[in-house]
This record gives sequence, C-alpha cells and structure tokens, in this order.
Amino acid sequence: MPDKSNHKGKILIVDDTAVNQKLIESIVKKKNFSTKTANNGQEALDLASNETFDLIFMDIQMPVMDGIEATKRIRNQGIKTTIIAITAMPDSQDICIEAGCNQHLNKPVSKSDIDTILDKYINQ
Repeated sequence: MPDKSNHKGKILIVDDTAVNQKLIESIVKKKNFSTKTANNGQEALDLASNETFDLIFMDIQMPVMDGIEATKRIRNQGIKTTIIAITAMPDSQDICIEAGCNQHLNKPVSKSDIDTILDKYINQ
C-alpha cells in the first residue's frame, strides 16, 4: 500500500452501488489518490461539509438524496470542489451542469474517462 504522504489528493466517490464505487476507487488508487466513499447524496453532503476533497465523483440517481440535490446543497455551502456527475440518464448533462457539476460522464465509465478527468482537474 502506498505511503499516504505520497498521495496526490483525496477523492470522494458517491454511488449507491458498491461495484461502481470499487471500480472508480481501484482506478484512482492506482494513480496514488486516497478515497472516501458515500452511498447517497446525504452522506456525500455530510462528508463534503466536514472534509476537504480535491474532486467528487457524484452519481445522480441514488436513494435518500440524489446527486443533483446533493450538488446544489454542496454549492450552497460555498464548497468549490470539482464535482463530476456520473449517470446512466441520457441527455442529463444540462441538468447536472445547472445543479453545479463541473462535468458529466455517462455510465458505464471507463478507465480512460477517469484518467481524463484526473488529468483535466487535478494533474494540471
């Protein structure tokens, strides 16, 4: 396991499906990022309110609180962390951006999708 002092940053992965969390987590950990996971928008809001993240991958369709509402509430708190919407909903890009997401990815996400996001928003 890599030494935490060598981590490039901390990423919050929000998805109600463990398989999707593990997929993204495995990709970003190989790039030496630390991660936290949340199972719904309320957990994401709680974590984002109490910790600093370099980037948030936010599923849009989740129980308890969806990703759109969570993103709006995160932004309303003045948190400027990059939020990447991840969704299987076709044509939802405008809704995600309007809610405060920086970018939108369609499911299923690939390693190259994640790599592109990391390069664009963190490895600048």
